[in-house]
Amino acid sequence: VGHTFLADGSLFLAGGHTSNFVGLATTSTYNYLTDTWTSFPDMNAGRWYPTTTILANGDVLTISGDIDATIGVNPLPQVFEVSTGTWRDLTSAQLQVSDYPRMFLAPNGKLFMAGPSATTRYLDTSGTGAWSFVASRGSGYSDYGSAVMYAPGKILTMGGAQQPPKNTAEVIALNETSPSWRTVDPMQHARSQHNPTLLPDGSVL
Repeated sequence: VGHTFLADGSLFLAGGHTSNFVGLATTSTYNYLTDTWTSFPDMNAGRWYPTTTILANGDVLTISGDIDATIGVNPLPQVFEVSTGTWRDLTSAQLQVSDYPRMFLAPNGKLFMAGPSATTRYLDTSGTGAWSFVASRGSGYSDYGSAVMYAPGKILTMGGAQQPPKNTAEVIALNETSPSWRTVDPMQHARSQHNPTLLPDGSVL
């Protein structure tokens, strides 16, 4: 399931697990103050391992996630419009994106996809949507890797893969005129399915 907090503090959830590679299309919110769940319209299809990301206006982008084992990944990004409780389809931005992509709200208001694909892109969520190329990461495809925005517009991505996992790390500054990925010191140990956490001083655990 993809989940994120809305501006009012409620928890938004999209998709989920029916069985391996078979996703749910359901969406809902949980209000911790009243201990209540609210259901909203289903997405276009199921999503197993989607990503949900808050937009600048408080709406939610939901992207990727498997429909089922036959069809594979859901290629249609959708925006949940909080004010109406409905979905808007980004029909011009359909793309096969690996499960659980690393999505970040960039300083320019677009969504930045930092992985797992080595090809990183912006997604403009206005209208029916549009992708644009930003840069390629030198470490290649990194499923089971992680990423974090450690300062406004600055993203660190690290590790990933399974057999064997990687210890590589790269950074990109989206505030630059022509952003590009830069290799930084690797982690001491290779890691897969790890969790980076931003600390108060701006460093990353």
